[in-house]
Amino acid sequence: MTSTQNLPSIEHLIAVVTVLHNSAAVVEECLASIPPTVEVIVVDNRSVDDSVERASRARADLTLVRSEFNLGFGAGCNLGWVQTDRPYIAFVNPDAVLERDTLSRMLQRLIAEPHGIVGPALLDERGTRRLAHRRPSVMVDFVHLLPGSRLLTRKSGWDGRLPPDSPIHLAGGPVGYVDGSCFMLRRLDLEAIGGFDNDLFLYCEEAILTMRLAALGGRAFYEPAALAHHSGAHSTGRTGPTAVSHYFRSRVVFYRKRDGLTRGGFAAVLLLVGAFIQWLTALTYASLHRRSDNTPETARAALRGVADGLTYFVPAHGARRPHRASGAA
Repeated sequence: MTSTQNLPSIEHLIAVVTVLHNSAAVVEECLASIPPTVEVIVVDNRSVDDSVERASRARADLTLVRSEFNLGFGAGCNLGWVQTDRPYIAFVNPDAVLERDTLSRMLQRLIAEPHGIVGPALLDERGTRRLAHRRPSVMVDFVHLLPGSRLLTRKSGWDGRLPPDSPIHLAGGPVGYVDGSCFMLRRLDLEAIGGFDNDLFLYCEEAILTMRLAALGGRAFYEPAALAHHSGAHSTGRTGPTAVSHYFRSRVVFYRKRDGLTRGGFAAVLLLVGAFIQWLTALTYASLHRRSDNTPETARAALRGVADGLTYFVPAHGARRPHRASGAA
Protein backbone atom coordinates (compact mmCIF):
# COMPACT_ATOMS: atom_id res chain seq x y z
CA MET A 1 0.00 0.00 0.00
CA THR A 2 1.20 3.50 -0.79
CA SER A 3 2.05 5.59 2.25
CA THR A 4 0.21 8.80 3.02
CA GLN A 5 3.46 10.70 2.60
CA ASN A 6 3.42 9.82 -1.10
CA LEU A 7 -0.07 11.24 -1.52
CA PRO A 8 0.16 14.62 0.26
CA SER A 9 -2.75 16.33 -1.46
CA ILE A 10 -5.48 13.68 -1.54
CA GLU A 11 -7.51 15.11 1.34
CA HIS A 12 -8.82 17.91 -0.88
CA LEU A 13 -10.67 15.21 -2.83
CA ILE A 14 -12.75 14.24 0.21
CA ALA A 15 -15.95 15.60 1.70
CA VAL A 16 -17.24 14.48 5.10
CA VAL A 17 -20.96 14.35 5.90
CA THR A 18 -22.07 14.15 9.51
CA VAL A 19 -25.69 13.98 10.64
CA LEU A 20 -26.63 15.56 13.97
CA HIS A 21 -29.52 14.92 16.30
CA ASN A 22 -28.96 16.36 19.77
CA SER A 23 -25.23 15.70 19.40
CA ALA A 24 -23.92 18.74 21.27
CA ALA A 25 -21.86 16.68 23.71
CA VAL A 26 -19.67 15.12 21.01
CA VAL A 27 -19.78 17.08 17.75
CA GLU A 28 -16.98 19.56 18.49
CA GLU A 29 -14.35 16.88 19.06
CA CYS A 30 -15.48 15.05 15.95
CA LEU A 31 -15.24 18.06 13.65
CA ALA A 32 -11.94 19.16 15.16
CA SER A 33 -10.45 15.80 14.10
CA ILE A 34 -11.24 16.37 10.41
CA PRO A 35 -8.32 17.86 8.40
CA PRO A 36 -8.85 21.47 7.26
CA THR A 37 -8.61 20.66 3.54
CA VAL A 38 -11.54 18.24 3.79
CA GLU A 39 -14.93 19.73 3.00
CA VAL A 40 -17.41 19.36 5.86
CA ILE A 41 -21.17 19.15 5.46
CA VAL A 42 -23.32 19.04 8.59
CA VAL A 43 -26.95 17.97 8.41
CA ASP A 44 -29.05 18.80 11.45
CA ASN A 45 -31.98 16.45 11.99
CA ARG A 46 -34.02 18.92 14.03
CA SER A 47 -31.85 19.01 17.14
CA VAL A 48 -33.35 20.72 20.17
CA ASP A 49 -29.98 21.33 21.84
CA ASP A 50 -27.11 23.57 20.70
CA SER A 51 -25.57 21.01 18.33
CA VAL A 52 -25.54 23.44 15.40
CA GLU A 53 -23.96 26.25 17.38
CA ARG A 54 -21.21 23.97 18.68
CA ALA A 55 -20.60 22.54 15.21
CA SER A 56 -20.29 26.03 13.74
CA ARG A 57 -17.78 27.03 16.39
CA ALA A 58 -15.70 23.93 15.76
CA ARG A 59 -15.70 24.32 11.99
CA ALA A 60 -16.46 27.81 10.71
CA ASP A 61 -16.26 26.75 7.03
CA LEU A 62 -18.84 23.97 7.24
CA THR A 63 -21.87 23.75 4.97
CA LEU A 64 -24.98 23.50 7.13
CA VAL A 65 -28.18 21.78 6.02
CA ARG A 66 -31.17 21.98 8.34
CA SER A 67 -34.02 19.50 8.16
CA GLU A 68 -37.47 20.54 9.30
CA PHE A 69 -38.00 17.01 10.64
CA ASN A 70 -35.86 14.24 12.07
CA LEU A 71 -35.63 12.18 8.89
CA GLY A 72 -33.35 9.46 10.21
CA PHE A 73 -29.74 8.67 9.41
CA GLY A 74 -29.92 7.61 5.76
CA ALA A 75 -32.25 10.37 4.63
CA GLY A 76 -30.09 12.86 6.51
CA CYS A 77 -27.01 11.58 4.69
CA ASN A 78 -28.84 11.99 1.39
CA LEU A 79 -29.43 15.65 2.20
CA GLY A 80 -25.72 16.04 2.83
CA TRP A 81 -23.81 14.30 0.08
CA VAL A 82 -25.66 16.06 -2.74
CA GLN A 83 -24.21 19.37 -1.45
CA THR A 84 -20.69 18.54 -2.65
CA ASP A 85 -19.03 17.79 -5.96
CA ARG A 86 -15.95 16.17 -4.44
CA PRO A 87 -15.33 12.67 -5.80
CA TYR A 88 -14.98 10.83 -2.47
CA ILE A 89 -17.41 11.15 0.41
CA ALA A 90 -16.98 9.91 3.97
CA PHE A 91 -19.87 9.62 6.41
CA VAL A 92 -18.76 10.13 9.99
CA ASN A 93 -20.98 9.95 13.06
CA PRO A 94 -20.69 12.95 15.39
CA ASP A 95 -19.53 10.63 18.19
CA ALA A 96 -16.53 9.43 16.16
CA VAL A 97 -13.07 11.01 16.37
CA LEU A 98 -10.56 10.45 13.56
CA GLU A 99 -6.81 10.05 13.70
CA ARG A 100 -4.89 12.55 11.56
CA ASP A 101 -4.38 10.26 8.55
CA THR A 102 -7.58 8.21 8.84
CA LEU A 103 -9.33 9.69 5.80
CA SER A 104 -6.19 9.55 3.66
CA ARG A 105 -5.66 5.88 4.45
CA MET A 106 -9.30 5.06 3.76
CA LEU A 107 -9.04 6.85 0.42
CA GLN A 108 -5.90 4.95 -0.53
CA ARG A 109 -7.74 1.67 0.01
CA LEU A 110 -10.81 2.93 -1.85
CA ILE A 111 -8.79 4.07 -4.89
CA ALA A 112 -7.59 0.48 -5.29
CA GLU A 113 -11.10 -1.05 -5.01
CA PRO A 114 -13.58 -0.24 -7.79
CA HIS A 115 -17.11 0.38 -6.48
CA GLY A 116 -15.91 -0.30 -2.95
CA ILE A 117 -16.98 0.98 0.44
CA VAL A 118 -14.22 1.30 3.05
CA GLY A 119 -14.35 1.46 6.82
CA PRO A 120 -11.54 2.04 9.35
CA ALA A 121 -10.57 0.11 12.45
CA LEU A 122 -12.75 1.38 15.29
CA LEU A 123 -11.45 1.79 18.82
CA ASP A 124 -13.81 1.72 21.78
CA GLU A 125 -13.53 3.78 24.98
CA ARG A 126 -10.75 1.46 26.25
CA GLY A 127 -8.78 1.67 23.01
CA THR A 128 -9.71 -1.88 22.01
CA ARG A 129 -10.23 -2.56 18.31
CA ARG A 130 -13.64 -3.84 17.37
CA LEU A 131 -13.71 -6.93 15.23
CA ALA A 132 -14.79 -6.66 11.59
CA HIS A 133 -18.25 -7.74 10.49
CA ARG A 134 -19.28 -10.97 8.81
CA ARG A 135 -22.08 -11.06 6.27
CA PRO A 136 -25.42 -10.46 8.06
CA SER A 137 -27.10 -13.72 9.09
CA VAL A 138 -30.67 -14.16 10.27
CA MET A 139 -29.63 -17.22 12.28
CA VAL A 140 -27.16 -15.12 14.23
CA ASP A 141 -29.85 -12.49 14.81
CA PHE A 142 -32.28 -15.19 15.95
CA VAL A 143 -29.80 -16.70 18.40
CA HIS A 144 -29.15 -13.26 19.89
CA LEU A 145 -32.83 -13.08 20.85
CA LEU A 146 -32.82 -16.36 22.79
CA PRO A 147 -32.32 -16.76 26.56
CA GLY A 148 -28.69 -17.31 27.45
CA SER A 149 -27.52 -16.08 24.06
CA ARG A 150 -24.50 -14.33 25.57
CA LEU A 151 -22.88 -17.69 26.30
CA LEU A 152 -23.23 -18.87 22.70
CA THR A 153 -22.42 -15.57 21.03
CA ARG A 154 -19.04 -15.51 22.72
CA LYS A 155 -18.04 -18.25 20.31
CA SER A 156 -16.45 -17.14 17.05
CA GLY A 157 -18.99 -16.71 14.30
CA TRP A 158 -22.07 -16.42 16.48
CA ASP A 159 -21.23 -12.85 17.43
CA GLY A 160 -21.51 -11.71 13.81
CA ARG A 161 -17.82 -10.81 13.72
CA LEU A 162 -14.67 -12.23 12.17
CA PRO A 163 -12.43 -14.15 14.60
CA PRO A 164 -9.77 -12.07 16.40
CA ASP A 165 -6.95 -13.91 14.60
CA SER A 166 -8.37 -13.24 11.12
CA PRO A 167 -5.66 -11.81 8.80
CA ILE A 168 -8.21 -9.16 7.79
CA HIS A 169 -7.57 -7.40 11.10
CA LEU A 170 -3.87 -7.02 10.26
CA ALA A 171 -3.76 -6.57 6.49
CA GLY A 172 -7.28 -5.45 5.73
CA GLY A 173 -9.52 -6.84 3.03
CA PRO A 174 -13.13 -7.66 2.15
CA VAL A 175 -15.69 -7.97 4.94
CA GLY A 176 -19.42 -8.53 5.18
CA TYR A 177 -20.08 -4.83 5.66
CA VAL A 178 -18.44 -1.85 7.33
CA ASP A 179 -19.50 -0.12 10.51
CA GLY A 180 -21.93 2.73 9.91
CA SER A 181 -20.15 5.12 12.27
CA CYS A 182 -17.42 5.88 9.70
CA PHE A 183 -17.03 4.84 6.07
CA MET A 184 -16.15 6.19 2.63
CA LEU A 185 -17.25 5.59 -0.94
CA ARG A 186 -17.21 7.31 -4.33
CA ARG A 187 -19.68 10.01 -5.24
CA LEU A 188 -20.22 8.33 -8.64
CA ASP A 189 -21.20 5.10 -6.90
CA LEU A 190 -23.64 6.92 -4.64
CA GLU A 191 -25.23 8.42 -7.72
CA ALA A 192 -25.35 5.03 -9.44
CA ILE A 193 -27.15 3.30 -6.55
CA GLY A 194 -29.45 6.20 -5.75
CA GLY A 195 -27.88 7.15 -2.44
CA PHE A 196 -29.03 5.80 0.90
CA ASP A 197 -32.19 3.74 1.23
CA ASN A 198 -35.03 5.95 2.45
CA ASP A 199 -37.05 2.92 3.57
CA LEU A 200 -34.87 2.80 6.69
CA PHE A 201 -34.90 5.25 9.56
CA LEU A 202 -31.97 3.93 11.58
CA TYR A 203 -29.60 0.92 11.33
CA CYS A 204 -28.61 -1.41 8.45
CA GLU A 205 -27.91 1.47 6.07
CA GLU A 206 -24.32 0.36 5.50
CA ALA A 207 -25.41 -3.25 4.88
CA ILE A 208 -27.81 -2.15 2.14
CA LEU A 209 -25.19 0.15 0.63
CA THR A 210 -22.84 -2.84 0.47
CA MET A 211 -25.54 -4.95 -1.16
CA ARG A 212 -26.24 -2.31 -3.81
CA LEU A 213 -22.55 -1.78 -4.54
CA ALA A 214 -22.17 -5.54 -4.99
CA ALA A 215 -24.55 -5.25 -7.94
CA LEU A 216 -21.92 -2.98 -9.52
CA GLY A 217 -19.14 -5.44 -8.75
CA GLY A 218 -18.00 -3.75 -5.55
CA ARG A 219 -17.28 -4.99 -2.03
CA ALA A 220 -16.90 -3.71 1.51
CA PHE A 221 -13.34 -3.36 2.81
CA TYR A 222 -11.81 -3.05 6.25
CA GLU A 223 -8.75 -0.80 6.47
CA PRO A 224 -6.81 -1.47 9.72
CA ALA A 225 -4.25 1.29 9.08
CA ALA A 226 -7.03 3.88 9.40
CA LEU A 227 -8.17 4.47 12.99
CA ALA A 228 -11.26 6.10 14.41
CA HIS A 229 -12.35 6.34 18.02
CA HIS A 230 -16.05 5.64 18.47
CA SER A 231 -17.45 6.42 21.88
CA GLY A 232 -20.85 4.82 21.32
CA ALA A 233 -24.44 5.87 20.91
CA HIS A 234 -24.58 9.49 22.09
CA SER A 235 -27.41 10.79 19.89
CA THR A 236 -30.73 10.92 21.67
CA GLY A 237 -32.82 7.91 20.72
CA ARG A 238 -29.91 5.63 19.79
CA THR A 239 -30.30 3.82 23.08
CA GLY A 240 -33.34 2.31 24.74
CA PRO A 241 -36.56 0.86 23.35
CA THR A 242 -36.93 3.29 20.43
CA ALA A 243 -33.55 2.29 19.01
CA VAL A 244 -34.28 -1.40 19.60
CA SER A 245 -37.53 -1.09 17.66
CA HIS A 246 -35.81 0.66 14.74
CA TYR A 247 -33.02 -1.92 14.71
CA PHE A 248 -35.33 -4.89 14.29
CA ARG A 249 -37.57 -3.15 11.78
CA SER A 250 -34.53 -2.33 9.66
CA ARG A 251 -33.23 -5.88 10.00
CA VAL A 252 -36.49 -7.30 8.61
CA VAL A 253 -36.51 -4.81 5.73
CA PHE A 254 -32.88 -5.63 4.94
CA TYR A 255 -33.51 -9.38 4.69
CA ARG A 256 -36.55 -8.75 2.49
CA LYS A 257 -34.46 -6.64 0.13
CA ARG A 258 -31.46 -8.97 0.10
CA ASP A 259 -33.14 -12.38 0.07
CA GLY A 260 -36.44 -11.79 -1.69
CA LEU A 261 -40.02 -12.51 -0.70
CA THR A 262 -39.77 -16.19 0.29
CA ARG A 263 -36.43 -16.28 2.11
CA GLY A 264 -36.94 -12.78 3.44
CA GLY A 265 -40.33 -13.82 4.74
CA PHE A 266 -38.79 -16.82 6.50
CA ALA A 267 -36.23 -14.48 8.10
CA ALA A 268 -38.99 -12.16 9.30
CA VAL A 269 -41.00 -15.01 10.83
CA LEU A 270 -37.89 -16.40 12.53
CA LEU A 271 -37.12 -13.01 14.05
CA LEU A 272 -40.74 -12.64 15.13
CA VAL A 273 -40.56 -16.00 16.95
CA GLY A 274 -37.26 -15.01 18.56
CA ALA A 275 -38.60 -11.64 19.67
CA PHE A 276 -41.70 -13.30 21.13
CA ILE A 277 -39.54 -15.77 23.09
CA GLN A 278 -37.41 -12.88 24.35
CA TRP A 279 -40.51 -10.99 25.46
CA LEU A 280 -41.95 -13.99 27.32
CA THR A 281 -38.60 -14.60 28.98
CA ALA A 282 -38.33 -10.96 30.08
CA LEU A 283 -41.85 -11.05 31.52
CA THR A 284 -41.08 -14.25 33.41
CA TYR A 285 -37.86 -12.90 34.87
CA ALA A 286 -39.59 -9.66 35.87
CA SER A 287 -42.41 -11.52 37.62
CA LEU A 288 -39.83 -13.53 39.58
CA HIS A 289 -37.85 -10.37 40.35
CA ARG A 290 -34.80 -11.91 38.74
CA ARG A 291 -32.19 -10.05 36.73
CA SER A 292 -32.40 -10.42 32.95
CA ASP A 293 -30.44 -9.17 29.95
CA ASN A 294 -33.63 -7.53 28.68
CA THR A 295 -36.47 -5.67 30.35
CA PRO A 296 -40.06 -6.32 29.23
CA GLU A 297 -40.01 -2.83 27.70
CA THR A 298 -36.99 -3.44 25.45
CA ALA A 299 -38.20 -6.95 24.59
CA ARG A 300 -41.57 -5.52 23.63
CA ALA A 301 -39.78 -2.93 21.49
CA ALA A 302 -37.97 -5.71 19.60
CA LEU A 303 -41.29 -7.45 18.99
CA ARG A 304 -42.85 -4.22 17.82
CA GLY A 305 -39.94 -3.53 15.49
CA VAL A 306 -40.16 -6.94 13.82
CA ALA A 307 -43.93 -6.59 13.47
CA ASP A 308 -43.52 -3.13 11.93
CA GLY A 309 -40.94 -4.53 9.51
CA LEU A 310 -43.44 -7.13 8.36
CA THR A 311 -45.60 -4.36 6.89
CA TYR A 312 -42.86 -3.96 4.28
CA PHE A 313 -44.09 -7.24 2.80
CA VAL A 314 -47.53 -5.73 2.15
CA PRO A 315 -47.54 -4.13 -1.34
CA ALA A 316 -49.78 -1.24 -0.30
CA HIS A 317 -47.43 -0.33 2.55
CA GLY A 318 -44.09 -1.76 1.47
CA ALA A 319 -42.32 1.55 0.86
CA ARG A 320 -43.72 3.12 4.02
CA ARG A 321 -41.16 5.08 6.01
CA PRO A 322 -41.23 4.98 9.81
CA HIS A 323 -42.85 8.10 11.23
CA ARG A 324 -40.24 10.81 10.94
CA ALA A 325 -40.64 11.94 14.55
CA SER A 326 -40.56 8.43 15.99
CA GLY A 327 -36.82 8.15 16.58
CA ALA A 328 -33.43 9.73 16.31
CA ALA A 329 -30.43 9.54 14.06
